[in-house]
Amino acid sequence: MSDDEADPELLALLRQHFLGKPAADAEPNTGVLQDAEAVYDDSIDVAIDMRSTKAAAQTIHAQMQRKEFSAGSWSSHELHPTPSGPDDEETVAFVFVLDLLNFSFWSDLPDEERFAIEYRGRIWTGYWSLVAALRRALDEANDANGSSNGAAYDAIDGEGDSGIDDASGLDGASTGEAGSVSDGRGVADGGFAGESGSAGESGSAGEVGSSADDGNGADDGNGVESGSDGEHNSGIDETEQAAIPKKRKIAITSPDFWKNEDECTLEILRHVFRSATEEEMPMLAERLDCLRDAGRVLSHHYDGSVANLVRAADGSAVRLVNLLARDFPCFRDEHFFAGRRRPVRLLKRAQIFVADVWACFGGQGFGAFRDIDKITMFADYRVPQILNTLGCLYYSPSLAATISRGALIESGSRWEVQLRACSIWCVELLRREIVKQHPDAKVNAVLIDFFLYDTMKEIEAGGKETVRHHRTRSIWY
Repeated sequence: MSDDEADPELLALLRQHFLGKPAADAEPNTGVLQDAEAVYDDSIDVAIDMRSTKAAAQTIHAQMQRKEFSAGSWSSHELHPTPSGPDDEETVAFVFVLDLLNFSFWSDLPDEERFAIEYRGRIWTGYWSLVAALRRALDEANDANGSSNGAAYDAIDGEGDSGIDDASGLDGASTGEAGSVSDGRGVADGGFAGESGSAGESGSAGEVGSSADDGNGADDGNGVESGSDGEHNSGIDETEQAAIPKKRKIAITSPDFWKNEDECTLEILRHVFRSATEEEMPMLAERLDCLRDAGRVLSHHYDGSVANLVRAADGSAVRLVNLLARDFPCFRDEHFFAGRRRPVRLLKRAQIFVADVWACFGGQGFGAFRDIDKITMFADYRVPQILNTLGCLYYSPSLAATISRGALIESGSRWEVQLRACSIWCVELLRREIVKQHPDAKVNAVLIDFFLYDTMKEIEAGGKETVRHHRTRSIWY
């Protein structure tokens, strides 16, 4: 689609006017998939290898079948909440704040020095550092109250089974044992080998020597056992630390707390996200802005309730995504590209919130979305990395070299929009190929995304990365 083609929203209005058909009769659409295809059509720096994509689709389907991969794995991790029932408002609020702040965990530092959270006797990094910090704050609030309210946040004592085993790789590549559960999507499965099956230019930086310090600044979710019994630096000076009791009630999942500028401060967030290392959580000030904006929007439009926001979508995943993009600036992941009149919609965090609610609630209650299959993959930096590893995506020499040397790619730039949009379209082609070859397959872009992301994390954990992920610092992912 180009700017010369008809605007679908305008066509709907014209049909309503001339044919008397109410536009409301049509099912809503996010526009993400259509925009992704349009960017792919105009892309000159990112391309899709159709032969490799068809081969990858068969491998993905086979491994998902063998592992009985499903959305149910989301709640199996020890840090993710388990709803007390289909209408558990505390849990849906937890998932909201989780995805409100779910962005930018990569670091330039080696693993032992990067931002990390100590919780339950372990060190958590990447996405899991966010989950661990939120759980720790809730635990401390409950301790301060002398109670344990909210069954959704009660600790699960088990270590958690990764569910990872060996899996055949693409084009006969050897497979290594995955070293740990490490995803950013909350699903612990997968299984491609780390060897690249790339056709064309892969942008590879060569073999990575160590998963512990790959120089990639990866946003791993490893729960690494703590090797130190000493005190950890929280990133807050002694004066600030003295002003914040170690055990206090910080209502981290409350929109009323987020919008209160006297209570929800940068110092409080530094306490909530106090690190086990010297490095502070990236983009902490931007996370504070997201909390405050979301608190104000929820208060103004939804009576201060995340549950009311979800109910307003009336069981439509697409409508919920559109509500998030319409009402919340921090979810409006849209970018101008190649002179288009309208911005390209990518909407990563809006879509992953819907997917996480769906997975968390098992498609029931708050998670009962009749059109969940309309959600696309969640355009970040990990899925493009594995698509490049598999040979599905390949890059122009200049883009490949930029990714290889770890140079920063600006958010909203032509390169970055191409990387994200082409990944969305590539996953859609994978889904179509799976359904074409296996008509009874119960698969959607959400599950393929979960699977690919998790698999890339396994490759990293096994020290088998052959290409780096692109580096962009933004609130969008």
